Amino acid sequence: MKGFIAKLRSVASKYSFIFKTVFESSKWIFVAAIFLVLVPALIPIATSKILRDVVSLIESVIASAAKTSYVKLLFPVFAYVLVAALRNLVMSCWVIICRLTGLSLTYNIQSKIAAKIKSTPYYMFYDQSFQNLYANVIRKSDHEPLEIVYSTISLCSELLQIAILSTVVACLRPWILPLLIICFLPSVICQLKIQKENVNVWKSQTQNYRHASYCFDQVTSQKTSKEIRLFNLFNYFERGRKKAFLDNIKAWRQFGKKELLTTTVSQFFSKAGIFVVIAWLFIKTIQKEYSVPDFIFYFSIIFSFQDTYAELVDNFARHYTSMLFMNQFFDFLDIKHTIASGHELPERTTNHVLEFKNVSFKYPNTDFFALRDINFKLKTGDVVCFVGENGSGKTTLVNLMLRVYEPTQGEILLDGKNIKDYDFEEYQKVFSAIHQDYQKYAVLIKESISFGNLEKNGSLADFERAGKLATADKFIKSFGKKYDSDLTKMFSEDGEELSGGQWQKLALARVFYSDSHILIFDEPTSAVDPISELEIHENIEKRKDKLVIFISHRMYTSKNASQVIVLANGTVVAMGTHKELMNSHTEYQVLFNSQAKRYTDSSPQ
Repeated sequence: MKGFIAKLRSVASKYSFIFKTVFESSKWIFVAAIFLVLVPALIPIATSKILRDVVSLIESVIASAAKTSYVKLLFPVFAYVLVAALRNLVMSCWVIICRLTGLSLTYNIQSKIAAKIKSTPYYMFYDQSFQNLYANVIRKSDHEPLEIVYSTISLCSELLQIAILSTVVACLRPWILPLLIICFLPSVICQLKIQKENVNVWKSQTQNYRHASYCFDQVTSQKTSKEIRLFNLFNYFERGRKKAFLDNIKAWRQFGKKELLTTTVSQFFSKAGIFVVIAWLFIKTIQKEYSVPDFIFYFSIIFSFQDTYAELVDNFARHYTSMLFMNQFFDFLDIKHTIASGHELPERTTNHVLEFKNVSFKYPNTDFFALRDINFKLKTGDVVCFVGENGSGKTTLVNLMLRVYEPTQGEILLDGKNIKDYDFEEYQKVFSAIHQDYQKYAVLIKESISFGNLEKNGSLADFERAGKLATADKFIKSFGKKYDSDLTKMFSEDGEELSGGQWQKLALARVFYSDSHILIFDEPTSAVDPISELEIHENIEKRKDKLVIFISHRMYTSKNASQVIVLANGTVVAMGTHKELMNSHTEYQVLFNSQAKRYTDSSPQ
């Protein structure tokens, strides 16, 4: 009993969400939706009665052989046409209302999905079950809400129609309604079973859909098109897409066979019930127990009952499928993994101390520690350089600082407090960073720079200052609209397409534009020309009021650092200034000299 009540509450909460969303989007749309439920429910009984009256009137005129007014004859015909026209008008309004309410529900659902993603820890994207659920919810979030609204309004109207028609059918003979219900019941049970199986197939094929989508993106994306052509990878990814497609088709073919067999059997029972009732009515009319107008009336009612019932079953099946999407949507919202956020606010000071105490970390679903027992303390005014070979843990350290991940062991402190105790969004404001995988936004140049600190409301002078520090000012001012230029041609034919180095300079400008106290530069000049690179590094190192953290394979960045931290295999193997480490640490010497040799060795001419 408790389980049933829990399910009932779950269903009620979903419908409450749907109707509340529709009501909040527009009250008049909500009222119109109710009107659209009532009107179609009354039309079948109205048209059947008018049809009976028309036939009855014609019979009486023929029987009397007397002259009659054609207006009197045509009036019920006009009423019938008017009702039919009203039905068509209502259906047109139905489509408009469903579209509007569906869009509102889609927007609301996608807003909640976006909010959930914002609070979901990054490591969840490594979880396969989360990825599959997330992919399903995202894929269906743009069209299922419309289907939910349409099927919900349709179901309400059809249930009301069934109630009205059932009353009329019950008046014909008491046994007819139970017979029709018994004959129609198998189709309901079959449709429920089929739709549940339908959803199970969708779930089982999610991995295939994701793989096929990935392969398709590789061969159609502008980002990958150069390498796809250069290495002739088109056929490779098409083979992957074809395999996923064939596996998908196989699953749906098997489901299709079950669906066809089940539907055929259920339809046989429903049509058998209709046949029995119509045959009985035909015999009773021949026996003159019912008049011809009565026969037409009940004939029309019974077939309206069948058609409405068929529509009800069909809509119920689609509605059931859509509500299973809502189950997935609410399951997604109910995921308990969220970014921990405390209530402490970082001190409004330019002097900060960032400390790692016995920090170890391993990535989700792995047993290998990417970092082990890390200890160091950094403070405002320091220029710190993390160095080490690929895979030594440098970028992982940055991700821990920014709370992309949480330490597996140990703690990270900011100004003596565990960073988990700080309000997450306020803590993020302390930092600004350029990552190796910096993003390219299709917005105005000044908007792209302003993303470094949207609360700042900067002036053109602020944008120009950030652009100059990132050495982006020259190429920006060469554009016709300068800082008001559109980036990319995605939304504007006049948009500017940038080189890799120019994009990186814009990402750097975001960091310079921010007022954050801790600046992180993860391979900040990997795509930048040497002259600009030197100028950018000089501009960074001048920020004495900041804690500056470098991660770079360019070893010369460590020469001017106040502290160099050397990592190897996820552990700190040495700390000190460049000079100290060159005198005392062999691994650092090897790292530095391997690059220095490139610039000092000369080849014979």
